[in-house]
Amino acid sequence: MKFYTTPEFWKAYAELNPEVKEQAQKAYQLWQGNLLYPSLHFKKVGRNLWSARLSGGYRALALKKGDDYETLLS
Repeated sequence: MKFYTTPEFWKAYAELNPEVKEQAQKAYQLWQGNLLYPSLHFKKVGRNLWSARLSGGYRALALKKGDDYETLLS
């Protein structure tokens, strides 16, 4: 399984405050180790669209392509 990001993701990520960025990095590490880590609430929200909880009401979205996930935005 591979994880990819889009330029739109990095643009949105750059606009986050440092605290949220740190939480996003921690969530990403958890997600890489276990997609179903309970606090992430990783779930399918569309045909190939998945959502993971970060913190403070932020979520990361990922488009599933085969076995891979392309992170879209936060």
